[in-house]
Amino acid sequence: MKNLLCLIFLFSVSLISAQINYDQTIISNYVEFAKFNTESMEFVTEEEGEVEFVFSPEEDYYIFDSGEEKIQINWTYYKEESEDGMDTYGSEAGEKIVFNYEDQSIWIFTEYDESINYYTDLMILSKLAVIDKRAPGEYVPQSVRQ
Repeated sequence: MKNLLCLIFLFSVSLISAQINYDQTIISNYVEFAKFNTESMEFVTEEEGEVEFVFSPEEDYYIFDSGEEKIQINWTYYKEESEDGMDTYGSEAGEKIVFNYEDQSIWIFTEYDESINYYTDLMILSKLAVIDKRAPGEYVPQSVRQ
């Protein structure tokens, strides 16, 4: 019984401190661009459509590939801002990135406005597909193996 309680405790702790899986690449097939409306205090969609973006997370950075441009940006996990069903990261570019597991979407907040103390631009990536970065049986050089 003691072992069972210990396992339940360890499992619950691992769920609380969960982060995105760095061994997977996320492919978004739909995007929305929204602006924050200060009168309604809501984001209003300005443009949306079926566009593919590739989001490849690593522990200290992520790679964002729009098909035209591939950028690498350092980021940090914000455990204190994360909650059940969501993980929050902050990037060196001033972005706030929220992985919403319940809605299966990624929210990327940009353009922080100090006068309203909030972000004014939002990109929502959705219709997500997840693939493993390393295919099973794929050769990994010894210098890279962990």
